Amino acid sequence: DDTVDAGQIRGSVGFLGRGHAQLEWTDGDIGDTGFDGYRITIGGHKNINDSTQLIVDLTYADYDLDGGEGSPSSEALGIGFGVRRAIGSQAELLA
Repeated sequence: DDTVDAGQIRGSVGFLGRGHAQLEWTDGDIGDTGFDGYRITIGGHKNINDSTQLIVDLTYADYDLDGGEGSPSSEALGIGFGVRRAIGSQAELLA
């Protein structure tokens, strides 16, 4: 049975008016195998105009499978680019 049962906690904070940091922790099971890990993202944004921003992120992730001795783990680095646009006072689009 490959049913996934997992929980996740996320948090983020803005700093220096143009930066952001995010932390995410995940723990769960896929069938009889447990997994856990975290992801840290740091990034910033630059205004293109009053409602649009260019976003750049750097992410580090580390996940482990708990299947016994010699279980695999995974580490990754990522770079993200995007454009965020306000479509109202309480909504945004991100691409």
